[in-house]
Amino acid sequence: MGIIVQYVTTKDRNILLKIAEQENSGLTLENYLNENKSEIISFGTFVKSWNPLYFLLKKISGHEIFDMLANLQSNETYDQYTKLINQEDVKVIFHILNTFSSAEIQGFLDDGEFCKIVSEQPGYNMDYIYDPESILIEFTTLKDAVQSAYSIDAALVQVFYP
Repeated sequence: MGIIVQYVTTKDRNILLKIAEQENSGLTLENYLNENKSEIISFGTFVKSWNPLYFLLKKISGHEIFDMLANLQSNETYDQYTKLINQEDVKVIFHILNTFSSAEIQGFLDDGEFCKIVSEQPGYNMDYIYDPESILIEFTTLKDAVQSAYSIDAALVQVFYP
């Protein structure tokens, strides 16, 4: 199936911390999210183009924060399922994302040379840069999640599902 990403936020900091603690326990995490779904605002897609999007955003913004989003730890005994994005990083990402519109992102996706550069980078599904619809869906989802967390002055948890 591949790795998809979901973003979760809530006003309840304890719930966010509990979600972030579940970083290597996929089924436990899903159960916890289901148990607390009435308190959680969740954003997700099934397009699996998060890594090329983060690289694109880093390239056009020049900001290293997108490396933090893209860095997924995994080996034979450990799979990182969650990453807590603190309120300060949410603010930084919010301001960066609000400098770009979907039309501007589309402009980069229409540039074949730019897409070639992105597709040749190491990472998960980097060739998805050639699927502009999936990149735009991922961009809109990320932007909506960050906007939501920013508006309630909350952290955001990035959840990876294999």
